[in-house]
Amino acid sequence: MGDLIDSSGSGERAFSRNGDDDENGCTSKDQSAFLEESFKEHNTLNPMTEISSIGNHEISLTVKDDSIQNSPCPPPCEPKQESPSITLTLSFMQKILAEVVGTYFLIFAGCASVAVNIDYDKVVTHPGISIVWGLAVMVLVYSVGHISGAHFNPSVTIAFATCKRFPWKQVPAYVAAQVLGSTLAAGTLRLLFSGKQDHFVGTVPAGSDMQSFVMEFIITFYLMFIVSGVATDNRAIGELAGLAIGATVLLNVMFAGPISGASMNPARTLGPAIVSSQYKGIWIYMVAPILGAVCGAWVYNMVRKSINIIFNYFGLGGVGKNESKHAPKHAPTRPQRRKSQTITLDNLRSSIRDMTLELQKFLGDDTWKETRKEVGNEKRPSRRMPASMFDIHTI
Repeated sequence: MGDLIDSSGSGERAFSRNGDDDENGCTSKDQSAFLEESFKEHNTLNPMTEISSIGNHEISLTVKDDSIQNSPCPPPCEPKQESPSITLTLSFMQKILAEVVGTYFLIFAGCASVAVNIDYDKVVTHPGISIVWGLAVMVLVYSVGHISGAHFNPSVTIAFATCKRFPWKQVPAYVAAQVLGSTLAAGTLRLLFSGKQDHFVGTVPAGSDMQSFVMEFIITFYLMFIVSGVATDNRAIGELAGLAIGATVLLNVMFAGPISGASMNPARTLGPAIVSSQYKGIWIYMVAPILGAVCGAWVYNMVRKSINIIFNYFGLGGVGKNESKHAPKHAPTRPQRRKSQTITLDNLRSSIRDMTLELQKFLGDDTWKETRKEVGNEKRPSRRMPASMFDIHTI
């Protein structure tokens, strides 16, 4: 038989033909020479194949393969590490576009009401400006809230990120999109009103810097508290989120507008400031809304979790899923419901039969027979119940 021999790691394979002298008396040298000549004539395997006779009915078939000899060992598998960079997926690009467009229309509508009120002798009035801001927020939340979350506000984005409800790696892209949308809206209004310098639609402190700072902190705190309640709590009615947030913005602009401008949004102030090159007191609107939003989100989460812990401690049943570990072991538990039993016709018949036998034993045979006769002789009552039973008086 022939054996195919592969030398270790050298890339050379040898074919050997082993055996003794055949029946015709041919020696091993004759057979080896014959095999060598046959292989040389019919060698179509590889041009790099070398054939040599080694005697004793054996020939050596050597294949020189550089690809085997020089092929490097594959590198070991290394665990893939997540890159901190943002992957530009289709859904992420849709979110960024929604934030740009949504912020553009929000700033355009709200600031346009301010510009029209200045240019046309206060025809819109301050309550009208408040209504425009509230309606714009409400409409845009319902329009693109299911795509990007309808932030339109860097302070809201940062507050959600601090509560681990938004990835930090997407925060820079969201903030850039919001500032871009605000700047484009302010630039559009500048072109529409012929670049008049007195048509500044940004926000500036009307009183002292500290007064405006505290006012911006409070109204943004209030806004983010409402947003956290209607947008992050599964007990809230999600369909009313836009209405609640829009009403909150309307209320804040109504009473805080004459004092600080009621920005509540760093992008709302930064966009018009860039277009008009007016940066008076801009640090107030960069710091106070962010601090207020972060505090508002954290306070709402603390209120929600503390209530759940108290309810679970006294065994009243909290609303959260992860706070059950705070309940002590001795806290009473709710009784479990009894398993429902399926009632079949056979079970009902057997129950009636058992009740009849028990009643017969209690009354006795004679009384039982008389009772059955009386029941049989009585007329069956009409299925229609009299109206007097239901206190119904017919005319």
